[in-house]
Amino acid sequence: MRNSFIQRRTRRILCYSFAIGLMGSTLVGCEDDLLTGTPSWLGESIMGELERRGNFTETIKLIRAQDEDYESVLSKTGSKTVFVADDAEWANFYRNNAWGVKSLDALTESQKKLLFKGNIIDSPYLVEQLGNIPSTGAELPPEGTCMRRRSSVDIMDSVPLVSAVEFPVINPVRIEKNSGKQVDHWQRLRGKSHAYILNSDNPAPIIHFMPKFMQVNNISSNDVEFLTNGQIKSNGDAFINGRVIKEADITAQNGYIHVTNGVPVPLENLATIISNHPDFTIFSRLLNRFSYPHFDEELNTEFQRQRATEDTVYVRRYFNDQQGGYALSQYDANDGGNRVTNVLPYDPARNLYTLYSGGGNITWQQDAAVILVPTDKAMMEYLKGDGSDLQERYATSGPGQTAWDNAPDEVVLPLLRNVMLTSLKAAIPSQFGSINNTAAEPMGVKKADIDSVLWACNGIVYKTNKVYVAPEYLSVFYPAVVRANEDLGLFYTVVSYDNGVAGGEGFQAYMNSMGTKYSLIMPTDKALQTYYDPVTRNRGTVARPTSVAYKFRTNLLGRIAADAYLVDWDKVDDMGRPVIANDIYTTKVPSSSLSPNSENQSDDAFNHFKDIINSSLATSMFTPGRRFYQARNGGPVIVQWNGNRVEGVAGSFQYERGYFIPVTETFDKSNEGNGFTYIVDQEPLMSTTLSPYAALNDTAAYKGVFREFAALLDATPYVMNNDGAGHPTMDRAINLLNNYHYTIYVPTNQSIRALIDSHRLPSADNILRVRELLADKSIDLSLEEDSLLKAELEKMQTVVNNFVTYHIQDNSVFVEGANYSNQAFETACLDPETERFSKLTVNYNLGGQLTVRDNLQNVRTVSNTTNNILARQYYFCVNKTGSATLQTATQFYTSSFAVLHQIDAPLFPNNHSLYSADDYNKVEEIIAKYTNASGKSVRRYRK
Repeated sequence: MRNSFIQRRTRRILCYSFAIGLMGSTLVGCEDDLLTGTPSWLGESIMGELERRGNFTETIKLIRAQDEDYESVLSKTGSKTVFVADDAEWANFYRNNAWGVKSLDALTESQKKLLFKGNIIDSPYLVEQLGNIPSTGAELPPEGTCMRRRSSVDIMDSVPLVSAVEFPVINPVRIEKNSGKQVDHWQRLRGKSHAYILNSDNPAPIIHFMPKFMQVNNISSNDVEFLTNGQIKSNGDAFINGRVIKEADITAQNGYIHVTNGVPVPLENLATIISNHPDFTIFSRLLNRFSYPHFDEELNTEFQRQRATEDTVYVRRYFNDQQGGYALSQYDANDGGNRVTNVLPYDPARNLYTLYSGGGNITWQQDAAVILVPTDKAMMEYLKGDGSDLQERYATSGPGQTAWDNAPDEVVLPLLRNVMLTSLKAAIPSQFGSINNTAAEPMGVKKADIDSVLWACNGIVYKTNKVYVAPEYLSVFYPAVVRANEDLGLFYTVVSYDNGVAGGEGFQAYMNSMGTKYSLIMPTDKALQTYYDPVTRNRGTVARPTSVAYKFRTNLLGRIAADAYLVDWDKVDDMGRPVIANDIYTTKVPSSSLSPNSENQSDDAFNHFKDIINSSLATSMFTPGRRFYQARNGGPVIVQWNGNRVEGVAGSFQYERGYFIPVTETFDKSNEGNGFTYIVDQEPLMSTTLSPYAALNDTAAYKGVFREFAALLDATPYVMNNDGAGHPTMDRAINLLNNYHYTIYVPTNQSIRALIDSHRLPSADNILRVRELLADKSIDLSLEEDSLLKAELEKMQTVVNNFVTYHIQDNSVFVEGANYSNQAFETACLDPETERFSKLTVNYNLGGQLTVRDNLQNVRTVSNTTNNILARQYYFCVNKTGSATLQTATQFYTSSFAVLHQIDAPLFPNNHSLYSADDYNKVEEIIAKYTNASGKSVRRYRK
């Protein structure tokens, strides 16, 4: 690089401000040059300089071969930057080029235009300026941020005429599940022998790495050598379209000339390079499934005008969901404009690919894309090894076809999305360790796995000798992927739709995470025809809407919906389940039906289905002998074992009725992936409609064993009819439970009664009588009596509140659940001295006795018969968050889970947690003074 020469000229260049071409062939200088006309140091015009040097005859022939008078343009007018090769480089080009041409005359008109106009920029740039984004205002251009810029190529300079045999072939396995139609995004061109198809909707830009750009972006010489397949050794070199600039900044009167070490051929885009490469035939067929011929009216009009033809031109595009407004299309013009659900992360044919950063779009000049493309050999070797289950499932005997070709879109799409990286700057070799897969975990890209690098105008292709497997292939979600078009389509539909959508919970990313081992209960489409809606099931006395069950389905566009059927909870089948009516319930409230032509999810169906998934994803793998596990939403998953095999599973709905759902298949991804998937065909896991409050008060089911504790709970301020924000509950709610999972330890009635009888624990009746006495306006208490009763009432209330809250523990602990060794858990009881929640200590070994120790070191034992009573506290809403009544609610708002255990004696947070018998006697004396033998108050008036 002639940096010293550049520095000497800087002042002059600023003075002239690139007046080149703005005033004809005369440059306006400053200082002495104002008197002499054209500065002598500028030399010839671009054309004159090439002629003067004498070794650019092929380049001059190329200029003169254009159908426009570019010789005049480069001789007299304009301000250009041109990249040229000398005659020796042209000789090398004729000996070996992708087009197979041996001379200039053998080039087509389109090729001549590309080689000439593709190497001209319509502004003058020194090499050091090429790495800068052009200024758009008074601010200086950002230095070292530009890697791509437009050339002089016009999109109509090269319009390929594509033969029908080059159209993507119809794949017979691609059948739309709901309509039964053949998927063919190229349907509009079937029957044509050929068609004009542009490879993109914009001309191909120049891609270049300048020294300043590499410095700013920490691209080392080792990076450059790897990226250019060893052709360029130093990040101090400048190169465009893969060619080193060996002589830079030749100054001409109308611009700059940069000489390259080879003929710089304009690059195709990623999609075209992959489609044309002989080693990428399998990957190319998979990628092109998501392509389609787009009709652009404006481009077509210009095409017909320039060509004076009535032929139609199309643009090859790819369905994608790129953020930031660059999703070129998600709608299929062949199918009435319906949305296409299986899409790529971006369009690899978009020449002006633009990275969306999350906070906004990055200028297209600043970055490009990367695709890790495995060779055909690598794709087939994967099927023989780790992908043998894919080979077994999709093996085909068709000529030229592989198991990859026979796999449905839902199977191949995760692979494509996983290897389509969004940032070239973030995927250079020195950054390989930071490249993540679609589960946001390290992909493990290594130089040794990359055969070579192919440059495109919108990025690079890493030609790999291995398949960078999609996380879905290793995850518990895998069965839904491979059977999305079969019997697991509903589960797949919701999880894939939920991924990133507003109101979604990130199920797919969660299931694909390899940091945790899971156990996933996956219901088939058949199982999802039996689902009882807890929102419409009320145990209270408030007038309520009719109870329903849902049968989930998809509409014609593949969106989740459901039909509602009446349910009679008073009539049960032989499994204890409510009887479902045969006819669809058409009343609008509640309704989860969805119009067949709507592209939106049914909010109600989506809301309920998310709850099913959350209830079915256990956050650990099942261990033989252990029966109780925690689901993602905090609810229980219960396992039935047959030796070391999981035979059945249950949610709290099934468990309280005494049956398990049979497991029909098991998928083991525990070694290379993240756990086990258990397929169920009878019904999904469902939750109980028994609330914690109802469980404590249900004397019929539990024979009143919780009676005394329930009475104390009613005497606290913790029982409500809603959450305080207008979201009703099923009957009554305990507001201490807040969208989590809990354990409620309930002392026996006898142990609580003993405390009450010894006057160490106020009863609900004690508190009520004091309240009534203070509230009775007909009784004339003395000031001393009034003050004492109020003070004692506050003491009694505090004792009862602390007693109740200390028996409610954060985290659900189950008999036959996880092991705990002196595990401390917080309770709902706040210690006023420390301002922290008091703790309990739990000990349990599977097969042994569950015990809990309080702060006074009392050890209480959980009953062997009255334990693991499962409850769930719901809050309901309409329209995702809106308040509701029990009559209008259609969705879950939030919920909490609780497991109830009876213990043999009460728990105490501290030495001051009980009431004083002496204080009790003082209160009783006052109460007796103002009541008669029957317990009724006696009126007394002041004189």
